[in-house]
Amino acid sequence: MREGSLYKELMEWEISVAPTSPINIERQYRKGIGSLIQEYRSKPHTPELIDGVWQGFWKQAVNINENQVPRCNRTTEEIALLEKNGKMLLLLPDVIFKPKGLVKLANAFPWIRDSWITNLNYVQKIKHNSAVGGCIDVEASISTPVDYTLLSKRELREKIEGQARNPQRIPTYITASVFRLLFTGSSFDQTGTRSRLLGSWYEDKEKEVLSASFDSANNRIVFSHGNSDGSYPSLGGRSEGVSEKSNHIWRRVPYFVECSEGRKVA
Repeated sequence: MREGSLYKELMEWEISVAPTSPINIERQYRKGIGSLIQEYRSKPHTPELIDGVWQGFWKQAVNINENQVPRCNRTTEEIALLEKNGKMLLLLPDVIFKPKGLVKLANAFPWIRDSWITNLNYVQKIKHNSAVGGCIDVEASISTPVDYTLLSKRELREKIEGQARNPQRIPTYITASVFRLLFTGSSFDQTGTRSRLLGSWYEDKEKEVLSASFDSANNRIVFSHGNSDGSYPSLGGRSEGVSEKSNHIWRRVPYFVECSEGRKVA
C-alpha cells in the first residue's frame, strides 16, 4: 500500500471534506474527468499513468492537446518517494506560462473565473522567472508549508534556493491547486493560509510579489499582488522542483531565481 497524506486523502476525501468546501460545484465539474480521477485514485502511480492522467486533464479540462503536454521523467520508485515525502507531480505545458495560456487556464475552472487573473490586460503584466513547463513536483500540503512561514520575502527565497528548488510560479499554483481540489476535495490554502509565489511577479511601475489564498466563504481561489513584507504563521510560500535528469539549470538574480532550459549560466 502506498504511503503519504495525499494518498490517504485520495482514498478518504468523500467522507472527510469540510462542509464549507466547494463540494457541490466540484462533484458536478468532476463528471467530465471521472475516469481519470478513478485511475489516479485506484492505480499505482507509474510514469505511464501520470502521462495518461495529465494528458487527459489538459485535454478535457483546459482543451490543450496531448502533444503540448511534457512526459513524466520520474521512475515509479521516484514518484512513490515524492508522494511519501508529501509532494505531488505535475506535467505542465509551456503554453500556460504565456499570457493567453494563463488566461485560458484560469478561465477553465469555476473557482477562478471571476478573478482579475482571467483578464489579459492584467495578466500581461505578470512575469515568470521561467516560461518553461515540464515534469514539476510541488508540496501537496493544503496549508502553506510550515518551513516557509515566519520569513521575509528575501529569507523565503533564500530558504527555497538553499533546498535546490525554485520559488513557485502562479500557473504552477493554479494547476496544482485545482488538480488537488478535483482529485482529493481540498484546495491549497483552504485552511486560511496564504502562499507567496516568488517565481512570478506583477510588474507595472515596480515589481510586486504575487500571493494566493482560498476564500472558503465564496469558494474561490484569490490572488493578490503588492510589496508588503509581513512575517506571521499563516503567511508562507511554495516551491517547485525538477528531476536531476532535467535540463533545467537554476541561477540567482536580484530578488528572484531564474531558470533556463538546456544551457549553462556563467
